[in-house]
Amino acid sequence: MTLFYRLFVIISSIITIILDMVTTQHIQNNLVLLPFVFVLLFVVFPSFSRYIFNNLGITIINFTMLLRYVVSPFLMALYGSDIQMGSTVSIDIQSKAVLLMVYEMIAMFLIFALLHKYFYSNNSKIRNVKSQSNIFGWIFIAFALLIIISQPSVLGNYSFIWSASKLKTDTANENVTLFALLIQLAQIVFTVSILNIIHKYYEKKNSIIYLFLSFIVIVASASFITGTSRSSIIIPLVTGLFALLVLYNKYRKLIIGSSLILSLLVISVSTLLKQQTNVTIGSRSLYHSAGPLENLTLIFNYIFLA
Repeated sequence: MTLFYRLFVIISSIITIILDMVTTQHIQNNLVLLPFVFVLLFVVFPSFSRYIFNNLGITIINFTMLLRYVVSPFLMALYGSDIQMGSTVSIDIQSKAVLLMVYEMIAMFLIFALLHKYFYSNNSKIRNVKSQSNIFGWIFIAFALLIIISQPSVLGNYSFIWSASKLKTDTANENVTLFALLIQLAQIVFTVSILNIIHKYYEKKNSIIYLFLSFIVIVASASFITGTSRSSIIIPLVTGLFALLVLYNKYRKLIIGSSLILSLLVISVSTLLKQQTNVTIGSRSLYHSAGPLENLTLIFNYIFLA
């Protein structure tokens, strides 16, 4: 499986390099550096993909970097770099941004190559984790409920992504208060606390149904987005999925595969909602109507290049 992934990355990177070199679209003149440097570092440092299907964090990093440094330049080569929302960014600034992404990429590969042996191993054994009481977590949740009762306005910007037609915001700049941050933190604590309770039942009956129930809890928690900030759904989502990986290590492959599908689904839906939200900066609307593949280019640029 790892070999197949490596071949896919190398072949897709080569195709993207060729497209970036021959395209007639209006793109950054140094855009080809992204897939070129990525595949070069990917080959030079095989440790970066060695544990891709053994660790959820490494899986997410690998696929995110593939989308960021290969898929996005590929779509730009097809449709250009002018498909965007918000203020227009000059091509010179975009070219400088490409260089910053190259520096970022090199730093990530070097840090991982130097430190991965201290954290990851093919022979590492995962300890079974037992559920424990979480009294301080529930105290914090109770405190958050008091905040909601006394300041119900903190919930005003929440949207449920599966039923909303657009996000609850009328301005591009939102006021982030301490209360709102505490509520978001309490949401994560509450999610993990519920997962802890479910795992206690799993320890007694050892049924996979509790794993599926945990997935439902995580998706429900990650379905509430604050304003237009996708971090408010990504953080509970990643936290919950990582907790599952620790609690149910017996089903690691199932969890990793399901996590990728759920993450792409939730992030895509929230991104489309954000695209539908007519947030106006000055006289320019952020709503963009284009073809489906052009919108795909927009989505990838918006997620990975913004």
